[in-house]
Amino acid sequence: MRGRKAVFYLFVFLLVSSLSYAFNLELNSGWNLISIPVNISNKTASWLCDQVNCSSILAYNNGWISYSPNRAMNSLENINETIGIWVYTNKSDSVVVDGQLANTPIQHYSGWNLVGYPSLISRAVEEVYNMSKVEAIFMFNNTWKNVSELNPGYGYWIKALEDFTLVINNAPVIDLITILPDDSVDAGVQVMPNAGNVTEVRINVEVSDIDGVDDIALVEALTPKGLINLNKVGNIDSDTGNYSSVFYMNYSDIAGNYTIYVNASDSFAEVSSEAVFEYLEMVALELDTNAINFGNLGVLGIGNVTGDENMGTSAPTIKNIGNAVIDVNLSGTNLNDTDKEILVENVKYRFDDNDYYNLSEVPFGFDLNLAINDINKIDFLLYIPESTLPGNYGGTLTITARK
Repeated sequence: MRGRKAVFYLFVFLLVSSLSYAFNLELNSGWNLISIPVNISNKTASWLCDQVNCSSILAYNNGWISYSPNRAMNSLENINETIGIWVYTNKSDSVVVDGQLANTPIQHYSGWNLVGYPSLISRAVEEVYNMSKVEAIFMFNNTWKNVSELNPGYGYWIKALEDFTLVINNAPVIDLITILPDDSVDAGVQVMPNAGNVTEVRINVEVSDIDGVDDIALVEALTPKGLINLNKVGNIDSDTGNYSSVFYMNYSDIAGNYTIYVNASDSFAEVSSEAVFEYLEMVALELDTNAINFGNLGVLGIGNVTGDENMGTSAPTIKNIGNAVIDVNLSGTNLNDTDKEILVENVKYRFDDNDYYNLSEVPFGFDLNLAINDINKIDFLLYIPESTLPGNYGGTLTITARK
């Protein structure tokens, strides 16, 4: 039996998510009420005005503070993901902000607060705020709106009924998906079938959550064999866990490209990612007997060994135990007893009660077109030539699968 790759090439990849994110802030001409949803490295107000050519930035913290590139002295020097800011630009513009998600506490005081929304996922206000502590939430995007949903990139006026601190719960991140085994030196992941048996395929997934690894509630994978839960096998650090499980591919599963879909969820959100592996082509057969015994024959005698279509008997039967339609090659050796010999061409074989063919030392290809999991009987015949001396003769028969 042997295996080989499919005749078509399938690329495979491992999907890796970085903990750094890029977000595109869109600003209209005039006043914009925005916030920066990620923790950026350069927090100066001057940096933002350099990017979008703004003439003024306003923030509110129990009173107004401001920045203008045209003034030497400014009360607003730094901006961050926790505050909402008014930005005035003379024309529509945009800026890409790169940074990490942060769970920095946002302090709210009784009365009006201008705050940011440090998240990359839109959520209903009831999922973020305890509405018993909030009287109203407004945003501005060319017009004023009393909102029911919070969206990244916007600033919000919050009228609080009491003092409280809010920490935004962030979604988990699928950092890495690894599929094992990898049975090829080619790029990506290739899995070789196990002829006549199953192959264990393992999925290892690294998931992080800046709210802490204990916030990760569930990691699961939709595999070619159904949905499985991935068990936590350890912590990489305080924010990242390693999750793993296995499923089993059958030897008869068709060669090709298979996708695994991974979901990870915490107390607030579910995220998804995917990876692909190639299941290689296996060309293989099984013969259900290890000896063809013609018994006791005399000179000019003919011995017959008849096969059947039952892999549970000693009568010769072959079965396709790979995942491709196969033909066969047959070859043999002369039958010998010390210095005595019966030539190999005196052994004949046939399939399906068709004509007999002479066995040869040179492999002969027989177009059998045996489908996956199908069986086929094979009959053998031995002729004893007139000049044959008495003895106990033996030789070797080789049957191999081929495409």
